[in-house]
Amino acid sequence: MFGRGFTGHDDSAAPKVAVVNQALARQYFDRENPLGRRISYTIGPFNRTEVEVVGVAGDAKYTDLRTPIPPTLSATSFSTATP
Repeated sequence: MFGRGFTGHDDSAAPKVAVVNQALARQYFDRENPLGRRISYTIGPFNRTEVEVVGVAGDAKYTDLRTPIPPTLSATSFSTATP
């Protein structure tokens, strides 16, 4: 939708980045531009990481047409927390 996707420059030496869907952007940033904003999230009980939003993707249905679209964050494998 806007911003950018992942590139070859998004490696382990680069800042951690993510692309979020419209549902997450609406829920957490309301009418503000999410690009450049930071999001913290947890993988497992102790692995917390922070990423910068670099892009917003369109919403997608994952299970069926009646289920609400969940807020979704996609990060590179370099953007995940390490144990």
